[in-house]
Amino acid sequence: MFSSEVTFVGNLGSKAQYLSRRDCLKRILDEGFYLKWWGPKIPWKISNIPSYTAGSAVPMEEVCLGRGTCQDSSALSIYLGLDSMPCVRKSVSERIYIAVGCGAFYLCQHVEGIEEVMKPDREIVTFRSYDEMVDKISYYLPRKEQRKAISEEGRARVLKDHTYSVRIRQMISIITSVLGDVEK
Repeated sequence: MFSSEVTFVGNLGSKAQYLSRRDCLKRILDEGFYLKWWGPKIPWKISNIPSYTAGSAVPMEEVCLGRGTCQDSSALSIYLGLDSMPCVRKSVSERIYIAVGCGAFYLCQHVEGIEEVMKPDREIVTFRSYDEMVDKISYYLPRKEQRKAISEEGRARVLKDHTYSVRIRQMISIITSVLGDVEK
């Protein structure tokens, strides 16, 4: 059920921030890759219906609970990350932490500052254009061991630096330093 060459989890609705995702997924399909899409159903207005069909629609609540992301990450060859605001520094979806933390090989758009979140080409792989994305999908699909090595490094990084307990400690540290400055 979850197996595919390329998997995308996210919204393909008609909001401006999601429209480029349709073009990206269409390009993947046009190149002949086996794609599965998981996300909320597209509203049934004629203007909202993409000119292609990819994968299945699942309620976003199920995706957030891990079904479709963590259920069997070994069945996913390439997990595609298409963030809705790639022009914003370090704008990454929480799905990067979920997917990579579950051991998925994560290929995503390059956003400024991503190297502060995960190391490109060591823990995740990034692309700057659709042509580069297609080239990297073509390169990594037959290289299972390379994908596995990158996904294992990424998973170790998520479990070390990007857990709820780490974030809570960071928040407490920030709050403590701000309160300390206020008291002075």
